[in-house]
Amino acid sequence: MAGRRMIGIDRGEPRALWTMTPLLLRIDDYFDRVSGWDADRVSVGPLTLFVNRAPWANSARPTPTRQIAGRHLRLLQRRCAHYEMPMQLEWIHELHPELEGVAFREGLAITDHPLLFMRPGGLVPRDRHPSVRILGHDDQALMTSRGVVDVAFDGSMPTTAGIDERDRCVDAMDEDLVSYLRARSGLGRTVTAAALAMPGGPLATGSYHRADTTAEIVGVGTLPAYRRQGLGSDVVHLLCEHAFANGVNTLVLTAKSEQVGALYQVLGFARAGTVMSAHE
Repeated sequence: MAGRRMIGIDRGEPRALWTMTPLLLRIDDYFDRVSGWDADRVSVGPLTLFVNRAPWANSARPTPTRQIAGRHLRLLQRRCAHYEMPMQLEWIHELHPELEGVAFREGLAITDHPLLFMRPGGLVPRDRHPSVRILGHDDQALMTSRGVVDVAFDGSMPTTAGIDERDRCVDAMDEDLVSYLRARSGLGRTVTAAALAMPGGPLATGSYHRADTTAEIVGVGTLPAYRRQGLGSDVVHLLCEHAFANGVNTLVLTAKSEQVGALYQVLGFARAGTVMSAHE
């Protein structure tokens, strides 16, 4: 199990947990709403299972005001088996501090990730690379940027992986996924930015999902051969600027690790809590 270091809400910090609860509840509501996009909600006691019609599976989520016990997780496992879905559960630790121990006793694998947020005015000024721009839903680079994500998140890729590997991922991309991503972009649910080489196309990319005035930065990745040039940070900076300019007043982000979270804090993000997940 990964270790946890609570930044900004630990006992040693001056800011008390209760002062963060309204923000955490707002973020939790956002996670719940976005998980429900293109999914059927199935109540499993104090948990909600999202039976997805999208090209990927969502995690189940707990109700913030309900306590979770081992019997609820065993029931969730049976429901997931019924729907032939992987058993995945995600929650905000500060809203469900009991759930980590419950999941551990049930033998589930547990991970934790820093949960960050930013308000308008929090974005640190930055000179971005001029190649970074927002992609429209009909932009050919939108699908190519998905290939960047596939390469960036594939741990088996060599450190030299670049445009050729990206293009092979794009060529193998499922048509249903392509149509779904374009539709989400066209509806304004997802906004994508990329750093582009001319010629060559996207080298780094990222997106935000939006529900009303809350948005989440997701899918930030850079082709391994082009890392350590600040392209990913430039992409995130543009996404933040774009979101705030278009009515978003709370941005959230789940970082892969404390080290990655520190990079986002340089841009102006602050720690809100910890996102935890459990799976079989």
